[in-house]
Amino acid sequence: MIEELTHETEANEKCAVLNSEINELMKQKIDFEQKLDQLFDKELEKGKKPDKTKLQDHFQKIEKVDKRIGKLIRSHTQNFNIYWGETMRAGVEPSRLAGQIEKYACIYMSKVAEFVNYSPRTYFRPKKKMLPHE
Repeated sequence: MIEELTHETEANEKCAVLNSEINELMKQKIDFEQKLDQLFDKELEKGKKPDKTKLQDHFQKIEKVDKRIGKLIRSHTQNFNIYWGETMRAGVEPSRLAGQIEKYACIYMSKVAEFVNYSPRTYFRPKKKMLPHE
């Protein structure tokens, strides 16, 4: 039983729009970074130094996206614990607690009452975990 899950679930539902905005901005940032990397590669392959004005333009775009992401993340974190943030996540990674729960708990929930609609003979099967290459 993990009592914090109730608040965590509610906060995640409140943050759904923020999370999708952050994810979309991260896609844009990755795209800008890849274009910047390609620019470096093209010039370096020719034995030239990359054009500083083109580089500066890309860096400014990345910085602009970073500022927008930062604002959204600050709004996002206000929905969670003021001292340690999300219980089950550390940034984009699962928290240490989440890792231990995932490793050792067959099933977890915020309160025993959540079993009320299940028969005592219910067999809870784990979902197949996807591997990074799948």
